[in-house]
Amino acid sequence: MASVGGSDLSSSVMLLGRECYQGQRTEPLLVYAPLCVHVGASLIKRALLITAPPPKNNDNSDDSEEVNSVGYSNGWPRPSLLTLTAYPLLVLLPTHFSIYRLNPSSPHPPVSSLSPSQLDYSYVTFGFANWPWRTTLAIGGLVLAGTIHATSGWVILLRKKRKWGWKRWCGAMLALGIVGTGTLMIGTESVMVPKSLQRQMMEAYKVSWIYRY
Repeated sequence: MASVGGSDLSSSVMLLGRECYQGQRTEPLLVYAPLCVHVGASLIKRALLITAPPPKNNDNSDDSEEVNSVGYSNGWPRPSLLTLTAYPLLVLLPTHFSIYRLNPSSPHPPVSSLSPSQLDYSYVTFGFANWPWRTTLAIGGLVLAGTIHATSGWVILLRKKRKWGWKRWCGAMLALGIVGTGTLMIGTESVMVPKSLQRQMMEAYKVSWIYRY
């Protein structure tokens, strides 16, 4: 939406969507639970692969090609692009969540709980205006890693891993272009909020370790 209508259209759609995914009961079920299950299952799977004894790779065996196809290198699982992009997300996603969800809702002064109507995409614009490089790196890294991770995951879910070489990258670049264009539009807009609200936004950002100094 941001790539089409900027922060105004994005904020309008987001405020409507919050009724569905940010309720007292729906947010834990639709946001927290899926993320925890996904991350937990991935970490458990990775731990089992690392601690399990390496499979025997017999060149004369009929199963040698199958073992190599699942990503084994010298007997141990070789991290895929899906796995490699998950590591930065373990840091970037919680940081993003704290900056744009937890910190602004803090009831303690000087933040004093930004209301949902105040916490729209102008909050993101404010971050770009005051900390352009930090915000660009934080959001850009999240968008890049998240797009590649999601695209690689869909390829695996569709069971077409060997046929999606260039198509996967085309899909990732398309999604990255759409999200990147929207982020660029939001980041280049002028901050159009009252001074009192800007002070609250400033303090909400400074709660995070990225913007503290």
